[in-house]
Amino acid sequence: MTTFQEHEYTTPEDAAIPIKWGFMIAGVTCVLTTINCEIFAGKMIPFFLATFIIIVIQAVMIRAMAVRQREAVGGYINFRNIFRAILITTVIFCVINSVYYNVYIYFIDPTFKMRNNDAYLNYAVQVNFTQQKLDEIGKKFNEDRKLGFGIGRELLSLLEEIGFYSIFGLICAVVIKREHTHEVKKR
Repeated sequence: MTTFQEHEYTTPEDAAIPIKWGFMIAGVTCVLTTINCEIFAGKMIPFFLATFIIIVIQAVMIRAMAVRQREAVGGYINFRNIFRAILITTVIFCVINSVYYNVYIYFIDPTFKMRNNDAYLNYAVQVNFTQQKLDEIGKKFNEDRKLGFGIGRELLSLLEEIGFYSIFGLICAVVIKREHTHEVKKR
């Protein structure tokens, strides 16, 4: 009889797959984000649809990384270890994407936020928002423009993004984990 033992993450090599995939997902996301911002900025519904597609692609890539990680450790991995791998990947690509997005909207294309804000206001007018609601939205956009870049706001946004993907990571870890806690007869 053979007893399956859990793989414990103790070496840097154990994080090689999540780190590599974190950089791959970040690269793909940066390219897709640039395309989305260049083509769909100022067009509300296409922009949000493209953003949703980017999130789906990220989710598929996270799942692919998790499966690859499970295979790398022999096909059996517990919840804690697979979630750890997913979290490493998530933190890497979220940090890179956050930095890239801020560089993009503040330096590469400073008109991007203004075009998106205008598109949002135009959409709000089309769906018959009240004048009071339109004024509130305009006031919020003006306050946001005056504040500009802020480390605290960007860190909060980054933490929210990591939290969002961590929830997906929890679900993915439950699906991907495969534990072997009993003995199996060797053939």
